[in-house]
Amino acid sequence: MDAGNARETSWVHPSYHAELRFLLWFCKDILSPDKDFQVTWYLSWSPCPNCAKWVADFLAAHRNVSLTILTARLYYFWDQKFRNGLRRLCEEGARVAIMSPQDYETCWEDFVWNEGRNFRPWYNMGRNYQFLASTLEEILGPHS
Repeated sequence: MDAGNARETSWVHPSYHAELRFLLWFCKDILSPDKDFQVTWYLSWSPCPNCAKWVADFLAAHRNVSLTILTARLYYFWDQKFRNGLRRLCEEGARVAIMSPQDYETCWEDFVWNEGRNFRPWYNMGRNYQFLASTLEEILGPHS
């Protein structure tokens, strides 16, 4: 990843996805080779193939960063490019998982401006989680 070329425009360029914006910010302001980092992302959608490549390349180059990706939905999970991107992330050490009902609650409590309201699971949330988790396991294999 050449963060130097994209760094100056990343904050204003509307086509940059959250993953790339995070990496550019992290490389510029936080990353140090002398520290270990554990990062957790809560994402609405799993990474696209381009973002998966950027993130996997980043993880390959920065073994001191441990990344957990908790995603609400799988982006084009039937498309081989998207499936390969998820596999590559795991190969480089990322933990990719579907957000469980407890993960949603944690995200709601810690990161959402919820005005003091409690998290309320929606109808069939558990069934949706089971479907997506089994789909992701099929993509990544049982030992991911």
